[in-house]
Amino acid sequence: MNEFRIRTATPDDAAAIAPLLGQLGYPTSPGQARQRLQTLLAAADRYATFVAENDKGALLGCASLERRITLDGDERAELMALVVDAATRRGGVGLALLQAGEAWARERGFGTLWVRSNVRRTESHPFYARHGFVLEKTQHTYAKRL
Repeated sequence: MNEFRIRTATPDDAAAIAPLLGQLGYPTSPGQARQRLQTLLAAADRYATFVAENDKGALLGCASLERRITLDGDERAELMALVVDAATRRGGVGLALLQAGEAWARERGFGTLWVRSNVRRTESHPFYARHGFVLEKTQHTYAKRL
């Protein structure tokens, strides 16, 4: 595996992030990725997006985090997306992105990092368990088109 580094995403990363999101099951155009990324970066007090970049400048993965507050619970840090390019998996990129997210959460005073993983994404469940995450609950997610 080539060396890689973790850094904060920039709008110029959008074109490389879009296909990663597609691999995660969320087809996204480069334009959509740029618009969303710009929104997240403009609210850096609430969101963080990290990328893993190899020594040739290619993106290997990304992670996005959010400070969340809800009426029924205290403010918390949540890992909203974590994806590593399929050709690069099992080389430490996912763990490095996860550790960047954990550091971000700790720096903001959170004692817990939450993540949701689709029940169909069975390959990711052991990854989270190996790195200290404990299954808290299962739930259904509903959407109504408006």
